[in-house]
Amino acid sequence: MSTPSRRTRPGAAQRACLTAGNVDMQVCAACAHVQYPPADCCRHCLGDELVFTSVDPAATVIATTIVHRSYRDDFTTGGPWPVASVRLATGATVFAHVSEVIAPGTPVTLVALTDKLREGVFGAVRAPHELAALQARFEATS
Repeated sequence: MSTPSRRTRPGAAQRACLTAGNVDMQVCAACAHVQYPPADCCRHCLGDELVFTSVDPAATVIATTIVHRSYRDDFTTGGPWPVASVRLATGATVFAHVSEVIAPGTPVTLVALTDKLREGVFGAVRAPHELAALQARFEATS
């Protein structure tokens, strides 16, 4: 199994939030801009005081694609993997694991999942009952 790629300090902090089960995003203390991916300064005002804060997980699907082959050796089984780009009400856009192809415009809830490397990743579900099955996909590929 390969090791996780190197992450920036803000990226590692984001991953830690997700691993703990929290859907947190960086929020700028100066202008309240919510940003993803995390960075050392705010993309809106260049402020450097960014705090990971719980955000409203309501989102809308922009598009879904299916990954048939991962570039990571530790994810060669268990596919294909549906992945969606979703936009939160805050304006931030993230890529999230989904259970199947979801039509653009569909409302979803952003959730924290744990991948097979025991790291936090984003998921998106249409209903609460989808969460267990989505998490189980990672455990079935171990």
